[in-house]
Amino acid sequence: MPLTQPVPAQPLAFRPLTVRGVTMRNRLWVAPMCQYSILKKDGVPEDWHLVHLGGLAAGGAGLVIAEASAVSPEGRITDQDTGIWNPEQADAWARIVRFHPRAGRPGRHPARARRPQGLDLARLGHRRPRRRPARHRPR
Repeated sequence: MPLTQPVPAQPLAFRPLTVRGVTMRNRLWVAPMCQYSILKKDGVPEDWHLVHLGGLAAGGAGLVIAEASAVSPEGRITDQDTGIWNPEQADAWARIVRFHPRAGRPGRHPARARRPQGLDLARLGHRRPRRRPARHRPR
């Protein structure tokens, strides 16, 4: 007589979720991370974004929300933010979305910084704050 055990139900985190007609394959979502990584300072996402976001999506996340993307050049937090205000940027984002069609759903965090946040403080002579030493040291 074979022993059979009931199959446990799939944990809620791994079940699909549909929100406003869009189905995510699971409930594991990646929150937006401000990377400030545009080297040309033109707001166009680069290969780094393709690899970073594509890797998160291919790793199993149900939704990957890209970093804050400015809706105008004046609305950037820094001059190294991504943007969505011109066709070149839209084409670069489309390339990232097409990279892994079976991966997690893409999302975007539109950004609009206030003017003082968009200033290049280093150019004005301000220095970056020094990092505090770690309070705990590994043994």
